[in-house]
Amino acid sequence: MGNPIVKSYTLGNEGKIVTTVTGDDRDVASIAIFKVNTQVYTTTLNALQLDATTKHDLIIGSLTILKGATLSLTVPSNFQPGSVFLNCMLKSGDNDPAPFSAMVAQWPLSS
Repeated sequence: MGNPIVKSYTLGNEGKIVTTVTGDDRDVASIAIFKVNTQVYTTTLNALQLDATTKHDLIIGSLTILKGATLSLTVPSNFQPGSVFLNCMLKSGDNDPAPFSAMVAQWPLSS
C-alpha cells in the first residue's frame, strides 16, 4: 500500500473538507469537515459503504450545510479516478438555502 493521499477542498472563508484516501485499492476515504481548525464532521466511506448522510446542520462560519447532506464515494478503477462528491443544501448568512454540489476530492487508482 502506498502513502495516504490527502486532498483539501476550500468551503467559504472558514471551511475546508479534507479527504484522506488509503487502502491497497485506494478505496477507503476518510472525510473530515472543518471550521477553521475545528472538526465539525467526520465519516469514512469504502466499497461497502459508498454514501454517508449528515444527521445535523454543520455550521462553518457564515455557511451552514443543512442536515441531510450526502457524501458519495466513487471507487477508482482502470477506467475512472476515485472521487468524493458533496450534495447538500447550503445556507449563506441570511440568504435562503440553495442546492450545492461539488466534487471535493479526486485521485487516480495508481498512486
